[in-house]
Amino acid sequence: MLFFCSIKGTGIIYFIEVKILDVLKFLPQRLADYINSCDYKDNITEIKLRKNSIVQFTVYGKLKNTPVQISETEIEDIFYKMCNCSVNIYDDEISNGFITLSGGCRVGIGGEYFKSLLKGDQNERK
Repeated sequence: MLFFCSIKGTGIIYFIEVKILDVLKFLPQRLADYINSCDYKDNITEIKLRKNSIVQFTVYGKLKNTPVQISETEIEDIFYKMCNCSVNIYDDEISNGFITLSGGCRVGIGGEYFKSLLKGDQNERK
């Protein structure tokens, strides 16, 4: 059975309890490069991504704005990468609003999650 899945609406992804090396592989290269250039990169504890908005970090308990903006397409790409392109495997976790990556990083997801069977007209909203 094949599924098409999408995050619509607010399109928010929060990387919580970040281990930078575990997270960089999911991010667009320009954001990964920006993080690598930061002298405080090892002290980032949270990364907040919101579609069509600037990326924010939590560093030493304080919110820090970046000049990097993330598009809706990039949010979807990050989502698929986190799920290893097998979104249906993470269905229960996504329904609860988070995914746990290998290494223990917890990723909060906000927005509407659409799952459609490629056969027929049946749509499921979570």
